[in-house]
Amino acid sequence: MSDSARPHGSPPPPPGQGGGGHGPSPLSDRVARIGGRSNVLGLLSVLFGIVGVGCCCCPWLDGAPLLGGVPAAVLGFLHVERARRGQATMPFLGWIGVVLGVLALCLGAVSFSDRFHSVQNDVTPY
Repeated sequence: MSDSARPHGSPPPPPGQGGGGHGPSPLSDRVARIGGRSNVLGLLSVLFGIVGVGCCCCPWLDGAPLLGGVPAAVLGFLHVERARRGQATMPFLGWIGVVLGVLALCLGAVSFSDRFHSVQNDVTPY
């Protein structure tokens, strides 16, 4: 409702109920509950770390620990640095991402070396 259409002496409408104001969106409420936009790097690092560690158990996903572990470690480190500078509020997310990323890389390397040695042992010399 515009100012000219309102009756004289009536108060303006509350925000989000007309007058062109927009209330908070459901997405912004969810983002605020998980710590705000400043913790996105930490959340992504944990997500990539879980994918990397989870894919170590699947022999048909050979490169997945590498594809999940490297971004987890890098994003986790970047998040820890942002938290140290005061730009993020949950530094533990970065540390969890770094640990999961390194764990995924180590498990992926062990899995790869086991498969490599088993292929080497299957080859019979002439």
